[in-house]
Amino acid sequence: LMLFKGYNVILKEINEKALYVGVERVTNIISAVLKRRKLPSIAMEMGMRNLTPTTTYEGFDKCDLVVEAIVENIGIKQKVFADLEKVCKPSCILATNTSTIDIDIIGEKTNARDRIVGLHFFSPAHVMPLLEIIRTTSTSKQVVADSIGYAKRLGKTPVTVGNCVGFTANRIFFPYGQAAAFLVENGVCPYRIDRVLKSLVHMPMGVHEMVDLSGVDIGVHTTGIIAKAYGDRCYIPTMGRYLMEAKRLGQKTGVGYYVYQGRRGVPDAKGLAPFLQKARQGKPTIKVTDQEIVEMVMYPVVNESCRVLAEGHVIRDSDIDVVSITGYGFPAHKGGIMFWAKAQGIDKVCQRLAHYSKTYPSVSKFFAPCDYLQNLARKA
Repeated sequence: LMLFKGYNVILKEINEKALYVGVERVTNIISAVLKRRKLPSIAMEMGMRNLTPTTTYEGFDKCDLVVEAIVENIGIKQKVFADLEKVCKPSCILATNTSTIDIDIIGEKTNARDRIVGLHFFSPAHVMPLLEIIRTTSTSKQVVADSIGYAKRLGKTPVTVGNCVGFTANRIFFPYGQAAAFLVENGVCPYRIDRVLKSLVHMPMGVHEMVDLSGVDIGVHTTGIIAKAYGDRCYIPTMGRYLMEAKRLGQKTGVGYYVYQGRRGVPDAKGLAPFLQKARQGKPTIKVTDQEIVEMVMYPVVNESCRVLAEGHVIRDSDIDVVSITGYGFPAHKGGIMFWAKAQGIDKVCQRLAHYSKTYPSVSKFFAPCDYLQNLARKA
């Protein structure tokens, strides 16, 4: 993406093997883009000319911006940022592409916190329009302004948000997957949930298709981080762990909730049955309508969005709307998750969440409407 926009890019990896894989991935992405846009092959040469692969920090002293995109391990990230502070010039912006880890923790072993910022690209980065810019209490205004300018040059839609676990996009949508998991582990067919979300909400893909795309293992790992931060109101599913143990990780292994022939997923009811049986053991079977599926999966997203607003991580409702559309594919014609909630009726959203909180005591805190949402409902 940066190569196409005229940036000189240094790609650093930990060893030659990883570097080869990285360069190959860049080449494949550029080839696919050229084919799709019907551009001449010379565009590949022009783009790759600006790429410098390396396994050292040579050349980093000339960088204006470094984006870290390594494994989600706090210790490793802290070491990388300590190294970057030493090798980069004092004006260089040090950015992390972490999707969940507190940025203050990542930068706590440096003296460069004023120029550390989160630049959260959504996968695949060359396709998804959202670039979440995460400011900490130490991030300078100039660094935030430069990050917005960088996002615009890349052709991204920048949204500036506060620093918390999950930031804004992943935080507001963690109840989306957890609510679906609660329904599945209490007797509702996962393929039915996906069909309902696509047909009634007009989501571009179902929640289980999304899990397969990002990786079941990634979902399990992220759930652990989210649960550690917001555990009192989380539903911790077991289904993902069972699938992970069986190496059903989604598209990357050819099978997850769906079986894949290329990128096309086909329901695998027979193959999924033993995992569902195991995950549902000892739990009641519930009966829900399609409309209740919509409410139980989407209304908790509205609830968590209200918490993000109450904590001041975003300035206005429309920031949440833009994030939901450009980061998670919420249908643009519905105006975004908060705009949609207001069209549904904020008082109705609050009442239905309170109903589900009372109806299902085991997940009472998960569905309970937050104070901010209750205040909105009273005003409505």
